[in-house]
Amino acid sequence: MWAPVRRREESGSPRFEEERGGSAVRLARGDNERALEDAEEACRIAPVFPQGYICQGDAFMAMEEWAAAEEAYSNALLIDPSIHGHGGVGCC
Repeated sequence: MWAPVRRREESGSPRFEEERGGSAVRLARGDNERALEDAEEACRIAPVFPQGYICQGDAFMAMEEWAAAEEAYSNALLIDPSIHGHGGVGCC
């Protein structure tokens, strides 16, 4: 059955998804600093979504900035404590 494709602008938060997705792609390519920039922009755009902070934590982990990663992950947990203990909750 054919279903119309929803345009990105019609979805919940297109700019947030774009920045979060960009962070994951850049992190996978080893571009940690740009991944962090994208994650920070996602947090700025949608500060109530934990995914941006998780992406931020992932970027800090890749950069071996442990304290900053811990803070980012803690921020994500403050927003949504239900993600605690779920392995692989990162943005990638």
